[in-house]
Amino acid sequence: MNRLWKNISYAGIHTALNEDKRRKIILCNRMGFVAFLIIFKSMIIFFKIPTLFTISLFTGLLYLSCVLWNSLRFYGAARLIMMIVPPAGIILNAGFMTDGPANSSKFLFIGIIVIPLILYQLSEAWKMSIGICWIILTFIVFDPLTALIPRHPEIINDSILDNTFISAMNGIISFLMIILAFIHFQFLDRRQIEKLRLQVDHLQKTSAQQIIDKEIKEQELQSLDYLYTELNNRNKSLSSQALRAQIDPHFIFNAMNSIQNFIFNRDTTSAISYVSKFSKLMRQTLEGSTMEKISIEEELALLKNYLDLEKLRFNNAFDYVFETDENIDAAYTEIPSMLLQPYAENAVLHGLRHKKENGLLRIIFLYQFDNILCIIEDNGIGRVASTGINNRRENHHSKGSSVTANRLALLSKDGQAGARILYLDLKDEAGNPAGTRVEITIPLAY
Repeated sequence: MNRLWKNISYAGIHTALNEDKRRKIILCNRMGFVAFLIIFKSMIIFFKIPTLFTISLFTGLLYLSCVLWNSLRFYGAARLIMMIVPPAGIILNAGFMTDGPANSSKFLFIGIIVIPLILYQLSEAWKMSIGICWIILTFIVFDPLTALIPRHPEIINDSILDNTFISAMNGIISFLMIILAFIHFQFLDRRQIEKLRLQVDHLQKTSAQQIIDKEIKEQELQSLDYLYTELNNRNKSLSSQALRAQIDPHFIFNAMNSIQNFIFNRDTTSAISYVSKFSKLMRQTLEGSTMEKISIEEELALLKNYLDLEKLRFNNAFDYVFETDENIDAAYTEIPSMLLQPYAENAVLHGLRHKKENGLLRIIFLYQFDNILCIIEDNGIGRVASTGINNRRENHHSKGSSVTANRLALLSKDGQAGARILYLDLKDEAGNPAGTRVEITIPLAY
């Protein structure tokens, strides 16, 4: 069995392919074979219903053909089939199995949105975007198309294949697909980090002494300082990437829960908008997780997408504003990537979320000579009241801001003017809690 799985996984792989292409082909082979096994179960169930059996058989063979196309080195055709068939198959099966609107099948669209993300990834961003648009389009036309297809006469009523249990199972399957895809990306990031660590170790163990000897002869002690700086910078970059990897799941899971809530409530319009914004947010997050620093403009674009999702999730219970000092060029001034999101998330979930009305989040960038002052200020219920609420929640675990604080601590080493974080509890004229203000000072030459 292990040999069969390995043969299927590596079908079409040859030495001329680069690492990125090899990884995508292996993923496509595995996804096609697993999808065929899942469809095979439906073929057994519908063996006595020729129409549905034929559809299941044809769909399963299409999935399995991805392995064949890759073996013949038609890699583009294999991935195209893997992207087109799932949403088309969901629509066709839902049409024949119900009179519509087949709400339980809609949950599967959440899961299959990961297919273009992992088959094309950021190295083929335009193809990935087309795939995401295709899945969103099929989700939009799902109801009218399934209504046009008459339910098969041997299926007595909709509730047989469109009920609460099946909806819950499809929702769980889709959520697991998202989690597995995200774990896959995290695994790739960790492999890359480990590869860099091994390179540094190799440099230290096999080449360091030779480099030191050579540089001492040519440049004396200056070369030793240079070598130390290079190794330290690499180590700092790896540490920062590892800490960023802890932040990503923190808000991705929250977004997925929101999509699931909209579909459970049958709010199709909000679900479509949320899926579209979520796919864009995931792309921005994946890009940010691989970068050491980004411009203020890019950081604000990611924050805008995140806060729009949270506004939709909480029925526009709050507003937000961005303010940037006119002395700051937001397009070219860089800060550590994904810096402010954990603090904005804390403001929304622990402050503004519990405020009954007029919630406002302000994010401000001020120029201070050699530093940039980042301010995250909300007019929520304040940290004391929020702590009381969180203490009553047994499953509350928030570590996003502490992880970011550890990242900023890296900037305080080697004699640099360190990054600083200051928390302020705001009060109104009567001395009552009026929100929270977080000030983050970042050196311009970080």
